[in-house]
Amino acid sequence: MSKKRKKYDSTFKLEAIRLVNEEGRKVSEVERNLDISRGTLVRWIREKKADPEEAFPGKGRLKAKDEEIHMLKQELKKVQEERDIIKKPWSTLQRIRNEIYIHIRKQREIQSRPDV
Repeated sequence: MSKKRKKYDSTFKLEAIRLVNEEGRKVSEVERNLDISRGTLVRWIREKKADPEEAFPGKGRLKAKDEEIHMLKQELKKVQEERDIIKKPWSTLQRIRNEIYIHIRKQREIQSRPDV
């Protein structure tokens, strides 16, 4: 049977980091006292150091940069779909145009033949 994964909110993570950084406690001690998996607190400290402003955006939320990228990808997908919709009828129109030209050529050939 597998263990159920624990979830921690950003306040909890920031408080655990504060215990290490400001109070000078050892990482292993804080992990043990707060019942955090080994190595998790080190990862949180690394994440906080890499991006202090948006280290833990919360469940289901993206960082501002990631949110912008996500929105731009959605917009690009929409524009590509719209473009494909426009292209589709255009190819149909081209096919119909070609059929009309073929018909006109045949009519001209028929008209240009001498009566037999």
